[in-house]
Amino acid sequence: MCLLIRTQNKLMMTYKTLLLSLFIGLLTSCGSSERVILDDGSIYEVKGNIIKSDGKDVSESLSRERRDEVEDALKEKIAARKAAEERQKALEDEQAELRKIQKEARKKEKELEKKQEQLEDKRKALKEAKDNYGKAKNKLKKERKAYKKLKENGKLNASEQEDWIKKIEDLETEVKKAKETLDKLR
Repeated sequence: MCLLIRTQNKLMMTYKTLLLSLFIGLLTSCGSSERVILDDGSIYEVKGNIIKSDGKDVSESLSRERRDEVEDALKEKIAARKAAEERQKALEDEQAELRKIQKEARKKEKELEKKQEQLEDKRKALKEAKDNYGKAKNKLKKERKAYKKLKENGKLNASEQEDWIKKIEDLETEVKKAKETLDKLR
């Protein structure tokens, strides 16, 4: 929840900054003049249709060719600025996309780590279930053998025989449960 709020706050700050810079850019482009420097080093200030040189209006005194030169230089300057702004916007969009991709990659990485942990836990549980099943089977086999030997030698009375039968039944139940647990995990 806290991460979501921080992300929203960052987005709001980004939008505010973007709006503020657009507003400032709009204000400065509407009422300001553009400075134009020609190849010969002449500097002109252009505001609307008025061209000034050294603070004096030279709009009427400039030749048509010179005026076209100033206007062409101004157009190039504006086009270059616009191209730079578009490149900046494209870079910002690309950075945002990269951040999004990185976020998704981190999320997928965490999901994979979680799945790997689950697989490891399942593997451990399966190994433990196999071990338990093997031990229970061996114990049952050993106890059956001991019971059979005692019975064949006639060393068991009725009470002891019932105890052995009960013990073997309990072990059979234990083996059955261990087998069921193992089968569930497979």
